[in-house]
Parts: sequence; C-alpha cells; structure tokens
Amino acid sequence: GICVALDLNKKDKILEMIELMAPHIGIFKLHCDIIDDFDDIFIKQLLELKKKYNFFIWEDRKFSDIGYICEQQLHKGLHKISTWSDIVSFHSTCGYKSIPVVNNLYIFLVVELSVSNHLCDINYISKSIEIANTHPNIIGVVCQHKPIKLNKNILIVVPGISLTKTVDSYNQQYKSIEHKQFGDIYVIGRSITQNKNPIEIINKYKQSI
Repeated sequence: GICVALDLNKKDKILEMIELMAPHIGIFKLHCDIIDDFDDIFIKQLLELKKKYNFFIWEDRKFSDIGYICEQQLHKGLHKISTWSDIVSFHSTCGYKSIPVVNNLYIFLVVELSVSNHLCDINYISKSIEIANTHPNIIGVVCQHKPIKLNKNILIVVPGISLTKTVDSYNQQYKSIEHKQFGDIYVIGRSITQNKNPIEIINKYKQSI
C-alpha cells in the first residue's frame, strides 16, 4: 500500500490534503514539529477526519532517547502525540528497553535510512531486526533492502519512492516501486503533495504495486 508523507508547514494545507486523499490512502505520515500553527484545534480536526475516513496517522518523530524521555515526548508537551497518532517511529540506538510499550500505539522501527551517507551498517541493521522481532508494539521496519530474518508478520516500510527523481540536494536517494518490490508500504511525499493532480499520481503509483 501507499503512505503519503505530508511534510507540510501549515495545518490547513495538511487537512485539505487529507480530505482530498483519504478515500484513496490508508496511512498519512506527519512531522508535527515542522507545523508552524500546530494547536489543540488541529488535533481535534485530525481526530474528526480519522473517524470520518478510517485512516491511520504515522507521526514520524523518530524517537531516540532514554525510555523516560521517550514516554514524556509521546504523551506531554504541545503535541500530545499519543492522543492522535496511531503509529510512531523509533530509532533502535538506545536498545530494546528504551522503546516503551504503549497501549493502542504501534511502532515502526527505523532500521535503514534513504539517505546516501547513513551510518546503519550490517551489524546495526541485524541488531535492529532482533529488536523488531521481539518488541510487542513494533509492527513494521523502515528500510531500503529486504531484511534478513525478519518475522513474517512485520511490515516492510520503504521510504524514498519517486516516479522520476533520483536524488535531492540533501542526499535523499529516490527509487521507483519497481526497484523495491519487497515492500509492504511505500512512503511517497513531494511527488504527490506538490503535484497539481495528486489523485492521478497516486493511481500511477498503485499500478506499480
């Protein structure tokens, strides 16, 4: 399936995009800390849209800290992530015990990134897969290659998907879905959100799956 990355700075634009795409998309990915006007009203609006269209929200916060701080970041502060998000992302850098077990909140573990200069070597990837296979809240791993020894019930999430681009100015590496046929969920952002006809592009991607 397709996850649309709404890497946008204004809540009204995010809500507009969700309203347009929700009949066609099952997961939307947000970065709440880049939204200039994030507030409690926005949280209420997100929850209303979720109820209306029955989609999932993935907050791509990429938590990476001691367990106590991660708990605070999930539940407290301006964003109150656990009140509206269904899925959050974690790095595995702090180990299994620093990834909290939270009711009704799923985790995508970041095993490998889509930038060309990441530091996720074979050992890191292998240890991360071990965590993913045993943690009760982890339902998916974010990666660029088909993981070895990953439990069959865990989703493979592949970011950095584009129909045309191969790289951006920040070393982001793009590939087509045809190059990543092992994926379960493909994360696609700007090629959809910056297009004049997002639904048409979504349908083109769906033909590749």
